[in-house]
Amino acid sequence: LQCQVAGSTNWCPFLSFNMAGGYASSANFLPTQKNGSLLTVNQDGSGGYSQLGMGARPAIDPEFKADSNNQQTLFYGDSQLLAGVRLELLRIAALNNLTAASKTAIEKVLKNTSFIGVCMRAQDDSAGNKVNISGLVQLGGLEGTLVGGLGTNNTSVGTSEMAAVTQPAAPLVVTNQASIESALGFNGVLATLNTAQQSNMMRTITSLSDYQAVRYINNTGGSILQQLMGCANQGNTGLVSQQGNLNISPLMNADVALAWTINANTNRGDTNFVRASIAYNVILGNASTGGITEGGCDYHNGSRTSGDAKDLAVGITLARVLATAAILKKKLFTHMTTDGAVRSAISAIAGGAWTTDNGAASIQYIVAYDPDGRSHSSGTQISHFNNSQAAADDFGPFGTSQERASAAVYLNYLSFNGQLGLLEQVLPRLFTSVEVDQVLKLYA
Repeated sequence: LQCQVAGSTNWCPFLSFNMAGGYASSANFLPTQKNGSLLTVNQDGSGGYSQLGMGARPAIDPEFKADSNNQQTLFYGDSQLLAGVRLELLRIAALNNLTAASKTAIEKVLKNTSFIGVCMRAQDDSAGNKVNISGLVQLGGLEGTLVGGLGTNNTSVGTSEMAAVTQPAAPLVVTNQASIESALGFNGVLATLNTAQQSNMMRTITSLSDYQAVRYINNTGGSILQQLMGCANQGNTGLVSQQGNLNISPLMNADVALAWTINANTNRGDTNFVRASIAYNVILGNASTGGITEGGCDYHNGSRTSGDAKDLAVGITLARVLATAAILKKKLFTHMTTDGAVRSAISAIAGGAWTTDNGAASIQYIVAYDPDGRSHSSGTQISHFNNSQAAADDFGPFGTSQERASAAVYLNYLSFNGQLGLLEQVLPRLFTSVEVDQVLKLYA
């Protein structure tokens, strides 16, 4: 047994983005039928997208990287998610102090990002949706050089949902930038020691661990235990010795700080600072995976006001995440999920108020950024909607199964990394070859 170097793989950074409460995912991304056509409008003018708040025949606004058929992702013409992404990327690119390289990269973000909708049904207003694939991502090989998973919520996956297929390692809950700093150093009285004293103390612990392991040396696995304890303390000693140089704060990159509107005077518990810290450490590879929850998406209150404002906020956060990847020149796979969706009163006129939950019309998003623009997709939608304005429940690869739909997202993550051959190792016999062809849209 040799001590492993964490984070030594070349996996693409992975971020979960959960819109908790039942976000209007099918009223921003525009779902289509199985043949790719818009939902059917009846002779009396009903049907179409009339109960999804977009009217029977919605205005369409294409955006993001075109697929192999030269088709861009379709969005509702008044999508506030898309408006937030566009406006925020424009704001960041126009900042006076932004470096020229970052400005150029951010201006290309939309053309270098594939956006794919995964039509699936979800439980309304429930943290029990099994859609988080951080466990699969970690199982496949993604590791952090400094810490494991990060998340904004004190849950088993770090976001307001549950794991799909397999559980990730317990995430570090980040409520403050200090959460990460504390996890990598000493607290309390031990923090008053200088670096040399801290390193010496870790070496002492290493020796103590080796001594204690001798007690178990004759038991099964005793020698392996001794080595593992030595490896763990060896890594901790290394962290302490370089603690002053750890690149874990988003303030250490001036362009990233500008993108998130934070500075040295910003409270470390500020929402922007927390999210910037998670995105920064995930994209740099310091953490294995990360999770951000945007609360308040249960906005069916008889208006569009709060819903539109929240959709715009989601778009702004997504833009900042993508801008961070562009600034750092890193690929990024973002998996956007929600617990349900919303419904409007039936109307042929667009802009209807949100009146109730609508989990049958839920959609997950895959947002995959490649700074070199080499990755591509063969389509912008997995599964489809039926003319009842709901996600199809008879789509062969996953039907109504949340976990299988999320596993399909993971399959695309593998392909985005050029590692599709690992599918049978991580998810043996889950999908047939025909089903793989049906759900695979993203390629490295």
